[in-house]
Amino acid sequence: MDISRQAFDLKPFLIRQGALLLWGVPLTRQADVYRIRQLYKLSNFFAEVCYDPATGQPIGICSFSSVDLQQYSGDFLGGH
Repeated sequence: MDISRQAFDLKPFLIRQGALLLWGVPLTRQADVYRIRQLYKLSNFFAEVCYDPATGQPIGICSFSSVDLQQYSGDFLGGH
């Protein structure tokens, strides 16, 4: 699917979530006490879905033109 970041951001929450599940490439996942974060690559941008760790329900979606992957480096390096 080819969509611009701007067009993606204008879509309703459930449409954005569905687009990421259908066409997004999952890159990594990071969890802490407050949330679970799943990073995706879609078209020419990145998007992060945050989930409530208690319920597993999505609570937010943010998009980025680029991403600092250092915040996920523990997951890329096996959690170290």
